[in-house]
Amino acid sequence: MVAITVQTSDGRTCTIDVSVDDFVESVLVLAEVELGIETGAQAVFRAGSAAPLNPQQSLRAQGVDGPATLTLGQPAAQRAQPASAASVEDQIRNLFGGGGATALAPAPAATPAAPSGAPNNLNEQIAALFAGGAQRQRPAPVNPDDPEYQRKMYEEIQRRQIEENMMQAMEDTPEAFGSVVMLYVKSSVNGRPISAFVDSGAQMTVMSARVAEECNLTRLIDKRFAGVATGVGSSRIIGRVHMAQVCLGEGDSRLFLPMSITVLEQDSMDFLIGLDQLRRHRMCIDLSANVLRCDSHSFEFLPEHALPDHIRKQPGGGRAESVTVEDLKDAAAANVGSNDGSGGAQPVEGLSAEQQSKMQSLRDILPDLAPVAAKNALEAAGWNVDVAVSMLADD
Repeated sequence: MVAITVQTSDGRTCTIDVSVDDFVESVLVLAEVELGIETGAQAVFRAGSAAPLNPQQSLRAQGVDGPATLTLGQPAAQRAQPASAASVEDQIRNLFGGGGATALAPAPAATPAAPSGAPNNLNEQIAALFAGGAQRQRPAPVNPDDPEYQRKMYEEIQRRQIEENMMQAMEDTPEAFGSVVMLYVKSSVNGRPISAFVDSGAQMTVMSARVAEECNLTRLIDKRFAGVATGVGSSRIIGRVHMAQVCLGEGDSRLFLPMSITVLEQDSMDFLIGLDQLRRHRMCIDLSANVLRCDSHSFEFLPEHALPDHIRKQPGGGRAESVTVEDLKDAAAANVGSNDGSGGAQPVEGLSAEQQSKMQSLRDILPDLAPVAAKNALEAAGWNVDVAVSMLADD
């Protein structure tokens, strides 16, 4: 940031802190606010230079790379206007402004009228002025209370603050602009090596259908637990493997853990260890040591070069969406047991009239179903009452 002093032709000055990479036009906008003047029709000169600066170029590009003084003045074309043209402008301004007809009263009355065929010099000059009015017209004075003007000023101030914030961040925390490798550990299921993604933001431990088939787990998938997994996106749940032996690590430091795995149709994530198994086995993500701890065992997170090619090619180094699973069976079991008449009559808020009607239809078919369980069942079934009844009847 450098200090730029802006000086007007009548001696008023203001000092503005700007970047040398800012355009001269930005300096003029800030000068309008500080001095309360309109600068659009004025040229900008650097002290000691007769050549005006280009408003559409940066200060640095025009040789201003440090504290400097800029002077506002009339462009050379306007300063070189003949006196006769200025006189005609004054007459027109007096005629249509506050001067009225009396502004032309001092003209000699004895001046003979020009012949009808001869050109009228004053009329010709007036026509020429109006013909070039688009070029000679001055912008309206700036109104600080104009909403459009305030919006533009806010955008300019916001742009500068964002640029300053980014430059500060690049200087203090440059690592924030790099990519982060996600947390993977070595694992295997039924002898098939897998790079397991550790995600404490995911509710369930999930595996893709392709990897489940490669691990010979397809025969153990319980399709009664089919449904929909929702998070940033959504994916269809094929079913659940109630218990599979997962081996973490390799060699002498291996640890075998039983895990319940939800199998997804989506193929974007091979194997994800979610919060359910992290909490169940009391695992700890130790970022200071870059390891996953479980009891007395520790498993080092894999560096980027050790990840499989198909994971490294994924955006974000294999970053997965956090998955929240609406477990229909668990919700139904938890709510049916707590349905005590008063609780069953409580409405579920946040639903439209159509959704409330479908939920009531489902509870008419299954009277013992609690409202929350009915809502969860309909959400898993895409708010199709027949599908929800069929899913609950399979239990």
